[in-house]
Amino acid sequence: MDSYRDLLDTLAVQSKNGDAEAKVRLRQELEPQIGHMVPPTLRAMGRRTRLSRQILAEARRVGLSAAMAPSEQRELLIRRVARHVCNSYIAELCSSQQNHRPLVDTVNNGANPSLRMAS
Repeated sequence: MDSYRDLLDTLAVQSKNGDAEAKVRLRQELEPQIGHMVPPTLRAMGRRTRLSRQILAEARRVGLSAAMAPSEQRELLIRRVARHVCNSYIAELCSSQQNHRPLVDTVNNGANPSLRMAS
């Protein structure tokens, strides 16, 4: 897990320094992880992080809710939310060195890595 976090931190620094290839790779790493976080975030009643608030706001904007039955449309909306949140993070990362929010790793179900932005 530390090597994955190191990879993300390296890609974040390179992206912040204008490396377009690093931005693409960071997006490729983050977007699927954020996508895995969308459904549980829609159902969660607990603590709200900055990332969960962003996910919920974008989900509301695109019409995605926890009540939606599994479908191709729901999966498309989940990916759309993940893409938007990921793009927002990368844009913020690249626009301001002083306000960079570090990536913090967490573990879902004891095995699968997922990411959240530190609040």
